[in-house]
Amino acid sequence: MAVRKIPTKGNKPGEPPFKLELDTKDVLNMKWEKNMGSTFTDIKMTNQFDEFHTFKVKCTDNNIFRVRPPMGAIDPKTSVNIRVIQHAQERPTNNKHFVAILHMKCTAADAKKNNWKMVWRADTKPEGVIRIPIVFVDSVHPTGVTDDSLCARSGRSAEYRGSHGEAMRNAIIGLVALLAQIDVVEGVITMTSGAEKIDIRGIKDQSLTQSRRC
Repeated sequence: MAVRKIPTKGNKPGEPPFKLELDTKDVLNMKWEKNMGSTFTDIKMTNQFDEFHTFKVKCTDNNIFRVRPPMGAIDPKTSVNIRVIQHAQERPTNNKHFVAILHMKCTAADAKKNNWKMVWRADTKPEGVIRIPIVFVDSVHPTGVTDDSLCARSGRSAEYRGSHGEAMRNAIIGLVALLAQIDVVEGVITMTSGAEKIDIRGIKDQSLTQSRRC
């Protein structure tokens, strides 16, 4: 069976390449924002082989990251989701931290025991290793999303949005200035700066349409 090659960034010399399937790319993006609390990202791992495989997941800092499950097994032709949780109080440096996933074949009996600490001993030699760098992205505007790209999705440029917003602000300022000069008594508008009066008692209500932002 042909095995799809997966990047092995950060692998140490002599470590075997990762052989299972992952839905990640070169990095693991995790959302982060000050006072936001914990966030998580899932990694889907698939065992495309006919044998059982056991796995172990490690992170660079246990004070920042938690993994669920940290160890386990995958039946042949099935998948498992690995959840990486971060609860950093300060934004960590990108590409400083990583998730390491190790795997190796195991028997069906071992897969049912769930005694993974006995399987993954200090001297255990994995059959595949991958280290995935972690990149922290803004929770509102992820990496690569800018005002220009948001406006481009609606077919409008950032310059249009800027000029349009300026026009709206000027209109609001003018309206506030106008309202400061008028009095309304029983449906009659009187301009305080002049003697002109406008009777609006026969004018029907009209709804104002709020300008849509791009």
